[in-house]
Amino acid sequence: MMIVAVVVAAAVGILGFAAAHCLAAIARRYEEDYVARAGKALDAIQADVAPRAIWQASLATAALGLVVGLAIARSVPLATVLAAAGAVVPLVYLRVVDAQRRRLFHEQLPDVISQTRTAVSCGYTLPMALAIAQREMPAPASQELRLLQGHLRLGVPFGEACTRLQKRMPNDDVDLFVGALTMAERAGGSLGAVLTNIEQSVRERLRLEKKLKTMTSRGRMEAWIISLLPFGLGAGMYYLNPPLMSAFLGHPVGMGLCVGATVWMAIGFLVIKKILTPDF
Repeated sequence: MMIVAVVVAAAVGILGFAAAHCLAAIARRYEEDYVARAGKALDAIQADVAPRAIWQASLATAALGLVVGLAIARSVPLATVLAAAGAVVPLVYLRVVDAQRRRLFHEQLPDVISQTRTAVSCGYTLPMALAIAQREMPAPASQELRLLQGHLRLGVPFGEACTRLQKRMPNDDVDLFVGALTMAERAGGSLGAVLTNIEQSVRERLRLEKKLKTMTSRGRMEAWIISLLPFGLGAGMYYLNPPLMSAFLGHPVGMGLCVGATVWMAIGFLVIKKILTPDF
């Protein structure tokens, strides 16, 4: 019996060590992947923040979700879900900031085109015209044009530098602007007239987008209310009767119902958002 107990203990120890080693390797791989994605997101918004700081923020938000689930709801499944959701909050925030930055750049694009067209009409070269536009424009347009100027100073060809701008700011109007610049740089021609037409087209498209956004604002508000209402009702029921909600969230069936409802509400919200988002 003594030998059997020793063998069993050794086997359990070996299995535990192997499991701990595998979990540590998975954790390191996840950390490296998370830091890499955070670095790409920070580069996209040109933020002077270390990617490791975003990883530390994700640990903090995950710990916060775990504490909320265990201390307030007293539910291990809910705490696990909140911790997993909290871990991705910093990356989601960076993506939201990136989307807002791209949208603001699109709104500033007509002024960038106007500044460039005016400088070209005054006899400046394309790089000099873009430098003038960079000095006159606020962020994020000034940041993107400054980065373009930096690439040119490092010896990057003009077409390649413009293509990098196009990749950082994927948009049909940016494609038109970059295409006009690269064609003018290669073959010359009346760039002023081309930029005038592009500027008018971009301004008209932005005007129509704002008009449609105003017309669909009611539907988007209804989508937000319908999506957030169940969470508000759940919080109210938890405040009025904590034991009942704790028992519901602590049971696997109740937790599964909550997760399923959340998934379907998210799908419905995305469908409504897709319907109400104009596609030009």
